[in-house]
Amino acid sequence: MWLYFSILLVLVLLLLLFHHLAYRRKVEQQLRTISTILTDLSVMKDSRQKIVLPQNAPLAEVGFSLNQLLADKNDEIYELHRIEQSQRTFLNHLAHDVRTPLTSLIGYLDAFDKGYLEQEQLQKYLPLVLKKAEQLKTLTDQLFFWFKLEDSREEPAHSIHLKRCDLNELTREITIQWIPLFEREKLIYQIEIEEKPLPFMIDQVTYTRIVENLLNNCLQHSQAEKICLSLKPEGKGVQLSIADNGIGISEKELPLIFQKLYRCDSARSQTGSGLGLAITKELVRRFEGTITVDSQKNQGTVFNVYLPNAELAVE
Repeated sequence: MWLYFSILLVLVLLLLLFHHLAYRRKVEQQLRTISTILTDLSVMKDSRQKIVLPQNAPLAEVGFSLNQLLADKNDEIYELHRIEQSQRTFLNHLAHDVRTPLTSLIGYLDAFDKGYLEQEQLQKYLPLVLKKAEQLKTLTDQLFFWFKLEDSREEPAHSIHLKRCDLNELTREITIQWIPLFEREKLIYQIEIEEKPLPFMIDQVTYTRIVENLLNNCLQHSQAEKICLSLKPEGKGVQLSIADNGIGISEKELPLIFQKLYRCDSARSQTGSGLGLAITKELVRRFEGTITVDSQKNQGTVFNVYLPNAELAVE
């Protein structure tokens, strides 16, 4: 009896040993597979390779976790490539936008210095020189402002200073300053702002820049004959709308107009830095608001900005 029991015990131990050896061999094989894939990834910038193991494999959970890490790594690499390409495009556009007015300025100043121009010609070209210098200054100012926004992007709360004011009156004060420009351009204007006060928590400087950027965008690029600005309460905030009857924006370009340094077709891109709308969208975001645009070719454009009232949002 004891002999049979001893033989059975030996057989069980041998089976356990063989199972352990087989299990160990399987684990070692899976570890080699994982090690090979990770080694390949260490010398590759991007890889969609995955660790494939049977669902009931000893290291199946480890392989799943590593696949998640690899997917996250690939996503990060893709995003870095996208940012790198975006920055490269940004710098190329920036170099072109700085070089163009600067080249013109140098050409005019060189002609002045060498006496190639008569007094009458000098008087004729001087406004052009001034215009090029103003374009360069505007671009420089907007670039500095954009970089300032980028530096504080992660802390928007520190970049705005809310103060209670009458938003209707503030908007009227802003638009009144633009009326001489509208009249100079023979632009019909319509201002729709209620007479009664509209108490609102707002950063007045930031709000002013939003309104002026949108008005300037219309004035510079729309080729419109009429512009309409309206401000009205909307839910727990306000909606600012600026509409024109100009040449409009094509459907394919609408998703791109808020990108930095992006400018639409040549009909709309004769002037401007391409930063105005990008800055406007970022400023609206800092108010936790939204900005949308509706437009069709040759049928005008409407920009709608919704800004929540911080005083009402916390109620």
